[in-house]
Amino acid sequence: IGRSVSVLAPPGRAADGYGDLGLPAQAVLLFIGGSCRRNGRRNNSRGHFGWRAAPRNSRAAVIRQVTSSRRRPFRQKPEDPPNVARPIEVKEEEEEFEVAPGPAPVFTPDGKLPRGGSEAKPTVDWENPGLDVLERARLAAEEGWDEAKWSRLEDGSPFDAALPTGYRNRMKMADPPVAIREHIELNLLGARARKRLPRGETWPVIFSGSDPAHNGMRYSLDDGKDTALGRMAVAVHKGLLRHRASSYANGLRGQPGVFPPAERPEIAFVGASNVGKSSLLNCITRTMKLAEARDEPGVTRSINWYKCSRLPMDIIDLPGYGLAGGADFSSLLLDFIAQRKALRCLYVLIDARSGIKPIDWRWFADLGNRGPEKVFVLTKCDLVAPKALAKVATLVLEDMAIVPRTSQRLLMVSSRLGHGMHELRQDMCSRSLAYAAEARRRAEARREGGVATSSEPA
Repeated sequence: IGRSVSVLAPPGRAADGYGDLGLPAQAVLLFIGGSCRRNGRRNNSRGHFGWRAAPRNSRAAVIRQVTSSRRRPFRQKPEDPPNVARPIEVKEEEEEFEVAPGPAPVFTPDGKLPRGGSEAKPTVDWENPGLDVLERARLAAEEGWDEAKWSRLEDGSPFDAALPTGYRNRMKMADPPVAIREHIELNLLGARARKRLPRGETWPVIFSGSDPAHNGMRYSLDDGKDTALGRMAVAVHKGLLRHRASSYANGLRGQPGVFPPAERPEIAFVGASNVGKSSLLNCITRTMKLAEARDEPGVTRSINWYKCSRLPMDIIDLPGYGLAGGADFSSLLLDFIAQRKALRCLYVLIDARSGIKPIDWRWFADLGNRGPEKVFVLTKCDLVAPKALAKVATLVLEDMAIVPRTSQRLLMVSSRLGHGMHELRQDMCSRSLAYAAEARRRAEARREGGVATSSEPA
C-alpha cells in the first residue's frame, strides 16, 4: 500500500509518503507503517515494512525505484557429472625372497653401490647382528649405576619409604588420634569459614603473623602471655627483622665455598621449591615484606641472613631444593648444611596438601646423618580441610620417625592467616634459651681450662 501511494502521489506530496489521501487515510497509514520519510532516515532508508522512502520532489526517482526492484533471472546450476566407476586396483602379490648370509650391502642415496663394492662399509652382519638399541641403553645405564648410593634403599633400610607407594591409600586408611584432632580444633587450624565479627572489629591482616588463637581478640583462647615463653614469643612478634648478609648458593662472589661469618647461633628454613619458606620468615615479626615471596617457584636463588631484634640468633632463608626456575640447588644446600658449624636447627617445611613427597625423601637420603637437628613444619594448613589435615599430620608423624636427627614434635602453621605462628615462635625462643645456656657453660669451661661435653652440635 505504501509503495503504490508513493508512486501515485503527485510530486508536491510525494515527500510525505501518503499522496492526496484524506486525513483519516493518512492517520490509518501512520498507525500501520509510520512515516516513510522519518523511518527511512532511521532504518537505513526503509520503513517498518521495508518500504523505500521516496526522494524529495522527484517522480523519476520513484519510478526508477519501482523498476529496479525486479527479480534477477534464475540461473540453473550445472548438473553434477555422472559418477564414473573407478577401476578396482588389484595389488600384486609380493615375491618372497631370502636374505643371503654375510654383511648387508650399503647403498648411497642415489641407489648405487659405493666405491669398493658392498664390502667397503659393512653395517649389519645378519648371522651375528650384535646388540640392539635397548641392549646398548641398558649397558650404558649399568655403567653409570652407583651401587653405594642406592644401597640405602635396600630392604630394612630406614629410607625404604623414599618412594612411597599408594599415598592416597594411606590417606584413606589413616586413623588420626584424638590428640591431633583436638589440637587442630583448639588452634583453629585447617580451611574453615571465619566467624562474623561485630561492627568495628576486624580480623588481623593476612600475612601479618598474628595468631587468631593467641592474640587476645574475640574467639581467641588467650593473649599468649600466660607463660614466660609466651611472653617472649609475643615480644618476638612485635620486634623487627633486618637483612644482615647474603651470598650465592655456592659461596661469595669469586670465593666458592666461603660464606659470611657467623655472629650468633643460626637457624634455617629449608624445603622444596614453593613450599612457603620466605612467606613464613616474613610472618615471624611485624616486618611483613622483607623476603621476596611470590606464587612462582624458584624466586629465592641465594642464601640470605636475617637478624631479629628480639631473638638472640640469626635466621637463614635457603633456596628450595628440586628443579625450579631452571636451577637445582639440592647438592649445594647439602654442602652448606653439612659444613656450617653455627647452624643449630633446621626447620624442614612440608606442604600440608601433599605431605612428604618423593623429592623430600631423596633429599633426606642424600643428607643422611649430617647437619643439625631437624624440626618438621606443615605449611599452608589453611588450604586443607581439618579432617584431611589430621590425616596428613598422622602420616607425617609416622614418616619423620625414620629420618635421623629429627625432633618428634610436629608444627602446623599458616602464614596467610597466622594460625600456629605463636607455637612456632615459642619453639624458637626455647631453642635460643638452650643455645644461650650452652654458650655460658662452654665459656665457663674454657675459663676453668676444662672441656665441656654437649649433645648439641658444635
